[in-house]
Amino acid sequence: SAASDVYKRQLWMYTLPLIALFLLGKKEGLLWTLAIFFLSLIILFDPYFTVGTFQYEYDVKTRFLVSFMLVTALTYIYESVRQSFQEAMERERIELREERDRLSHITNNIHDIVWSLDLATMQFVYVSPSVEHLTGFSVEEAVKNPIEEILTPESYEDSMKILEEELAQEDDGLVDRNRMREAVWEFYHKNGRILVFEVKMSFLRDENDKPTGVIGVSRDITDRRKTEKDLLESEERYSLHFSQTSEVIYSLDSNLRALAISPSVESLLGYTPDELIGRD
Repeated sequence: SAASDVYKRQLWMYTLPLIALFLLGKKEGLLWTLAIFFLSLIILFDPYFTVGTFQYEYDVKTRFLVSFMLVTALTYIYESVRQSFQEAMERERIELREERDRLSHITNNIHDIVWSLDLATMQFVYVSPSVEHLTGFSVEEAVKNPIEEILTPESYEDSMKILEEELAQEDDGLVDRNRMREAVWEFYHKNGRILVFEVKMSFLRDENDKPTGVIGVSRDITDRRKTEKDLLESEERYSLHFSQTSEVIYSLDSNLRALAISPSVESLLGYTPDELIGRD
């Protein structure tokens, strides 16, 4: 019975490093454990026999102290590894959070629309907040809108054709997995008017390198297209007037050489425009 009591006390002592290190951490827990260990050392090997309840056999004392130190060492090693792992995970979480915040700041402030599409459902997974300023749709509305409802019929047909072509290339082992496709599509504004967007996109892939989605950036070029159209119409009107006018219209360079002459010059001077262009 006495021996049983001894081992029960020892087992309770073995729980000290476990409790101290888990509750206080490896540094403070180790200090408390060592303090209790040295106190136990003094009591167990008390040369003056002041504490009679600890007058056990010498080998029992030695085995207890050695095993106690072994438990402490193993617990400390385990706690060190656990804390190192936790610190590494925490650093990774902080880095991911910072990276997410940077990306969020960029996408929230960029003028273009950044979006991602799930190929399985053909639904948008993410649309940047700039969509509301450009198209009038909120982010929630834009995510829920089907593709066929935000694109004009011609642009929707072209988008499906491009997707089919890109998926067909996936069977080619030599194709560039990081390739990007560009297109110009017409989108509906919330008020019904048509906007022209220049779209750049590429596949999102899984761990097996299979396409699972599409990520893209859409830039509003409606004003640029209108300017180009107006310029083209202006050039066509000028060309028509230039070719049909009865007056001689010409332009010269800095050396007074003819750069362009209207066809009417032939009826007045007998020279064709080609004969005069480039001459002084």
